[in-house]
Amino acid sequence: MWYSGQATVNVLKTLIELADAPQALNKEENRAEVKVNGKAVKTVTIPAGKEIVSLIIIDLSEFFAPGENQVELAGASEAARSSAQLLATYYVPWSTSKIGKSADEKPGDSDILHLSVRYDKTEAKIGEEIHCHVEVERIGFRGYGMMLAEIGLPPAADVDRESLDRAIENAVWSLNHYDILPDRLIAYVWPRYGGGATQFEFTFRPRMGEAAQTAPSLLYDYYNPDARAVVAPTKFIVQ
Repeated sequence: MWYSGQATVNVLKTLIELADAPQALNKEENRAEVKVNGKAVKTVTIPAGKEIVSLIIIDLSEFFAPGENQVELAGASEAARSSAQLLATYYVPWSTSKIGKSADEKPGDSDILHLSVRYDKTEAKIGEEIHCHVEVERIGFRGYGMMLAEIGLPPAADVDRESLDRAIENAVWSLNHYDILPDRLIAYVWPRYGGGATQFEFTFRPRMGEAAQTAPSLLYDYYNPDARAVVAPTKFIVQ
C-alpha cells in the first residue's frame, strides 16, 4: 500500500504499463556484476522478464569496510529492466554515540520528539523504592497522533502499578494506559493540545542484587516509528 487508495492505484497502473511495454522486459537472461568499492565481488543472473522467480538475495557484508562504501550493479544489457534494494544494519557503541544519558531530542517527520528519563537513584538496596520521572513532548506540535514511550527498567524490577494508576489519573487524558514488560514500561501518551510536555512518575523496587543496565528508553510516533528519540541505558547497582 502507498498510504492512500489513489496513490496505490497510480503505482499499480504504472507497473502495468511497464509490463506491457516491449522494451520494459528483457527477453533472455542477462548477467550483471555487483561491485563493492569498485571491485567486482559477485555475478548475478537476471532472469528473463516474463519468468516468475523469487528474490535474488546476496550477502555482501564480508566485502564492506568501516566508513563509507559504494555498491554498484553494472554490466547488464541496456534493454534489461530490473530493480534492486540494499538493506544495511549496523550499530554504534553507546560510549561513542551522540545519544543523551538522560534526555534526547530527535527531529523527524512528526516534528521534534523530546524524551527525558530520570531516576532518583541508581544505587539501591534490594526492595528499596526507586522513583522514575518521565517527560515526553512533541515540540512544534501539529497533530494528535499517539506516542509510545518505552522506559527502560533494570532486570528483576517490580513496578508499582498503583503509582502508574495515579499517574494516569493525574494526567487526565494525556497518559492513556501502560504495559509492563520484563525489561521496560510502555506508556501510551497523547500529546497535549497546542504542545507542552506530558510528565509522569512511577516507582519500582529491585528484588535481587545486581550490577546491570536498563534497556534503552525510546519515544516514537505510533504511526511513524522511524521518528524517535532514544535515551541511553542506565546502569544500576543493587546490593
